[in-house]
Amino acid sequence: MIATLVVLAGCASMGAPTGRELENVQTAHKTIVLLRVEANIGHLPYEPFRADLVDDNICFGLGSFDTGGHLRRIENQRFLSPESRREGWTYMVLTPGIYYLTVQPTRGTDIFSYMGRFDAPPRWQLDIPEGARVLYAGTIRVSGLGVPLIFGGSIMREILDTSVDGTDQKSATTLSAAHFLDLGVPKVSLLQPYDGGAFHFRSPLQPTH
Repeated sequence: MIATLVVLAGCASMGAPTGRELENVQTAHKTIVLLRVEANIGHLPYEPFRADLVDDNICFGLGSFDTGGHLRRIENQRFLSPESRREGWTYMVLTPGIYYLTVQPTRGTDIFSYMGRFDAPPRWQLDIPEGARVLYAGTIRVSGLGVPLIFGGSIMREILDTSVDGTDQKSATTLSAAHFLDLGVPKVSLLQPYDGGAFHFRSPLQPTH
Protein backbone atom coordinates (compact mmCIF):
# COMPACT_ATOMS: atom_id res chain seq x y z
CA MET A 1 0.00 0.00 0.00
CA ILE A 2 1.27 3.46 -0.88
CA ALA A 3 0.55 6.20 1.64
CA THR A 4 0.20 9.88 1.02
CA LEU A 5 1.51 12.27 3.64
CA VAL A 6 -1.11 13.66 6.02
CA VAL A 7 -0.09 17.10 7.26
CA LEU A 8 -0.96 18.17 10.79
CA ALA A 9 -0.85 21.46 12.59
CA GLY A 10 1.92 20.32 14.92
CA CYS A 11 5.13 22.26 15.29
CA ALA A 12 8.60 22.12 16.76
CA SER A 13 10.77 24.55 18.66
CA MET A 14 14.50 24.80 18.03
CA GLY A 15 16.87 26.27 20.57
CA ALA A 16 17.54 26.63 24.28
CA PRO A 17 14.90 27.13 26.98
CA THR A 18 13.63 30.66 27.54
CA GLY A 19 15.28 33.03 29.98
CA ARG A 20 12.41 32.58 32.46
CA GLU A 21 12.68 28.81 32.21
CA LEU A 22 16.44 28.93 32.84
CA GLU A 23 15.88 31.12 35.89
CA ASN A 24 13.53 28.50 37.29
CA VAL A 25 16.00 25.73 36.41
CA GLN A 26 18.78 27.57 38.25
CA THR A 27 16.62 27.70 41.38
CA ALA A 28 15.60 24.02 40.94
CA HIS A 29 11.93 24.88 40.41
CA LYS A 30 12.13 23.44 36.90
CA THR A 31 14.13 20.61 35.32
CA ILE A 32 15.44 20.19 31.78
CA VAL A 33 14.62 16.60 30.83
CA LEU A 34 16.72 15.07 28.05
CA LEU A 35 15.34 12.14 26.05
CA ARG A 36 16.75 10.34 23.04
CA VAL A 37 14.68 8.28 20.60
CA GLU A 38 16.06 5.57 18.35
CA ALA A 39 13.53 4.07 15.94
CA ASN A 40 13.38 1.44 13.24
CA ILE A 41 10.92 -0.03 10.78
CA GLY A 42 11.83 -3.66 10.45
CA HIS A 43 15.62 -3.66 10.52
CA LEU A 44 15.94 -0.24 8.89
CA PRO A 45 16.71 2.92 10.90
CA TYR A 46 13.86 5.42 11.00
CA GLU A 47 14.48 9.09 11.74
CA PRO A 48 12.22 10.00 14.69
CA PHE A 49 12.30 13.78 14.27
CA ARG A 50 12.32 14.72 10.61
CA ALA A 51 12.67 18.45 10.04
CA ASP A 52 10.88 18.29 6.67
CA LEU A 53 7.59 17.18 8.23
CA VAL A 54 5.09 19.41 9.95
CA ASP A 55 4.61 16.61 12.48
CA ASP A 56 7.57 14.63 13.74
CA ASN A 57 7.67 10.93 12.95
CA ILE A 58 7.54 10.15 16.68
CA CYS A 59 5.28 12.11 19.03
CA PHE A 60 4.76 12.06 22.80
CA GLY A 61 1.81 12.23 25.15
CA LEU A 62 2.38 13.46 28.70
CA GLY A 63 0.20 13.29 31.81
CA SER A 64 0.81 14.77 35.24
CA PHE A 65 -0.73 15.88 38.53
CA ASP A 66 -2.24 18.83 36.66
CA THR A 67 -4.00 16.61 34.08
CA GLY A 68 -5.21 14.00 36.57
CA GLY A 69 -3.23 11.37 34.67
CA HIS A 70 -4.86 12.09 31.33
CA LEU A 71 -2.14 12.06 28.68
CA ARG A 72 -2.13 14.97 26.27
CA ARG A 73 -0.14 15.17 23.09
CA ILE A 74 2.91 17.42 23.31
CA GLU A 75 2.15 19.82 20.49
CA ASN A 76 5.46 21.66 20.52
CA GLN A 77 8.36 19.21 20.68
CA ARG A 78 11.63 20.91 21.47
CA PHE A 79 15.19 20.46 20.22
CA LEU A 80 18.43 22.11 21.28
CA SER A 81 19.90 22.19 17.77
CA PRO A 82 19.37 20.74 14.29
CA GLU A 83 22.25 18.34 14.95
CA SER A 84 20.82 17.00 18.20
CA ARG A 85 17.42 16.66 16.52
CA ARG A 86 18.91 14.49 13.78
CA GLU A 87 20.57 12.38 16.47
CA GLY A 88 17.18 11.76 18.10
CA TRP A 89 17.46 14.11 21.09
CA THR A 90 14.52 16.10 22.39
CA TYR A 91 13.93 17.89 25.68
CA MET A 92 11.19 19.12 27.98
CA VAL A 93 11.21 21.69 30.78
CA LEU A 94 9.10 20.33 33.63
CA THR A 95 8.43 20.90 37.30
CA PRO A 96 9.83 18.11 39.52
CA GLY A 97 7.21 15.44 40.12
CA ILE A 98 5.82 12.23 38.64
CA TYR A 99 4.61 12.14 35.03
CA TYR A 100 3.33 9.52 32.61
CA LEU A 101 4.52 9.38 29.02
CA THR A 102 3.50 7.51 25.90
CA VAL A 103 5.00 7.31 22.41
CA GLN A 104 2.98 7.41 19.19
CA PRO A 105 3.74 7.62 15.47
CA THR A 106 2.56 10.59 13.42
CA ARG A 107 -1.15 10.75 12.65
CA GLY A 108 -2.58 8.64 9.84
CA THR A 109 -6.24 8.72 10.83
CA ASP A 110 -8.89 11.19 11.97
CA ILE A 111 -7.83 13.51 14.76
CA PHE A 112 -10.26 12.13 17.35
CA SER A 113 -9.13 8.52 16.94
CA TYR A 114 -5.52 9.64 16.97
CA MET A 115 -5.79 11.71 20.14
CA GLY A 116 -7.50 8.77 21.86
CA ARG A 117 -4.35 6.70 21.37
CA PHE A 118 -2.44 8.83 23.84
CA ASP A 119 -4.39 7.42 26.78
CA ALA A 120 -3.81 3.83 25.62
CA PRO A 121 -0.95 1.64 26.89
CA PRO A 122 1.95 1.21 26.96
CA ARG A 123 2.94 4.07 29.19
CA TRP A 124 6.13 5.02 30.98
CA GLN A 125 6.49 6.66 34.38
CA LEU A 126 8.87 9.62 34.61
CA ASP A 127 10.01 10.55 38.11
CA ILE A 128 11.80 13.91 38.27
CA PRO A 129 13.46 14.31 41.67
CA GLU A 130 13.50 17.65 43.43
CA GLY A 131 16.77 19.50 42.99
CA ALA A 132 17.53 18.08 39.53
CA ARG A 133 18.45 20.85 37.12
CA VAL A 134 19.18 18.61 34.13
CA LEU A 135 17.92 15.03 33.95
CA TYR A 136 18.61 12.22 31.49
CA ALA A 137 15.45 10.10 31.38
CA GLY A 138 16.81 7.46 29.01
CA THR A 139 16.86 6.38 25.41
CA ILE A 140 13.54 5.13 24.05
CA ARG A 141 13.92 2.43 21.42
CA VAL A 142 10.92 2.16 19.12
CA SER A 143 10.18 -0.47 16.52
CA GLY A 144 7.12 -0.44 14.32
CA LEU A 145 5.35 -1.14 11.07
CA GLY A 146 5.57 1.30 8.19
CA VAL A 147 4.02 1.92 4.81
CA PRO A 148 5.85 3.37 1.79
CA LEU A 149 5.31 6.97 0.84
CA ILE A 150 4.39 7.85 -2.71
CA PHE A 151 7.57 9.92 -3.12
CA GLY A 152 9.86 7.34 -1.54
CA GLY A 153 10.77 6.29 1.98
CA SER A 154 8.39 4.96 4.59
CA ILE A 155 6.33 6.34 7.44
CA MET A 156 5.57 4.48 10.66
CA ARG A 157 1.89 3.75 11.17
CA GLU A 158 2.00 1.38 14.17
CA ILE A 159 4.39 0.95 17.06
CA LEU A 160 5.05 -2.68 17.91
CA ASP A 161 7.50 -2.36 20.77
CA THR A 162 9.16 0.24 22.98
CA SER A 163 11.96 -0.17 25.49
CA VAL A 164 14.10 2.20 27.53
CA ASP A 165 17.75 2.00 28.54
CA GLY A 166 20.46 4.32 29.77
CA THR A 167 23.17 3.64 27.21
CA ASP A 168 23.37 7.29 26.08
CA GLN A 169 24.16 8.70 29.52
CA LYS A 170 27.62 9.84 28.40
CA SER A 171 26.16 11.50 25.30
CA ALA A 172 23.56 13.24 27.49
CA THR A 173 26.38 14.64 29.62
CA THR A 174 28.17 15.89 26.49
CA LEU A 175 24.98 17.46 25.14
CA SER A 176 24.22 19.15 28.45
CA ALA A 177 27.74 20.53 28.74
CA ALA A 178 27.49 22.02 25.25
CA HIS A 179 24.30 23.92 26.09
CA PHE A 180 24.09 24.15 29.89
CA LEU A 181 27.67 24.15 31.17
CA ASP A 182 26.75 25.96 34.39
CA LEU A 183 23.99 23.49 35.33
CA GLY A 184 26.29 20.60 36.19
CA VAL A 185 26.24 16.95 35.20
CA PRO A 186 22.75 15.59 34.43
CA LYS A 187 21.15 13.38 37.01
CA VAL A 188 19.75 10.08 35.78
CA SER A 189 16.20 8.85 36.37
CA LEU A 190 15.21 6.42 33.65
CA LEU A 191 11.65 6.02 32.48
CA GLN A 192 10.01 3.00 34.11
CA PRO A 193 7.25 0.83 32.63
CA TYR A 194 3.83 1.71 34.01
CA ASP A 195 1.97 -1.46 34.95
CA GLY A 196 -1.52 -0.06 34.49
CA GLY A 197 -2.28 0.20 38.20
CA ALA A 198 -3.15 3.29 40.17
CA PHE A 199 -1.50 6.54 39.17
CA HIS A 200 1.07 7.93 41.57
CA PHE A 201 1.61 11.66 41.81
CA ARG A 202 3.91 13.90 43.75
CA SER A 203 2.53 17.41 44.03
CA PRO A 204 4.69 19.71 41.89
CA LEU A 205 6.56 22.65 43.30
CA GLN A 206 5.32 26.07 42.35
CA PRO A 207 7.94 28.11 40.45
CA THR A 208 8.79 31.53 41.72
CA HIS A 209 8.26 34.51 39.42
